[in-house]
Amino acid sequence: MSRKVWSIDIGGNRHVVDLHYNWFTLSGKVIVDGNLIEDWSAALKSKEINFIVGDKSAILKFIINLVTPNKQELYVDGFLVNQSK
Repeated sequence: MSRKVWSIDIGGNRHVVDLHYNWFTLSGKVIVDGNLIEDWSAALKSKEINFIVGDKSAILKFIINLVTPNKQELYVDGFLVNQSK
């Protein structure tokens, strides 16, 4: 299972978005600050998952295609967040 972690400062507080995703089964889960936000199995329901980080809206976008490697992008309050590790 693949893992991506983003660390975000919002209002002086550190928040962590943790994505676990299996490209073979298309299952995965999103954890924010240690709390499970959403999990899915067998197939991704949508190419976007909407949730809250701190007091800001967040969107996790899945970019799935056959030409380039699949990737995920996290946007918080409309801004792209760079991956932590």
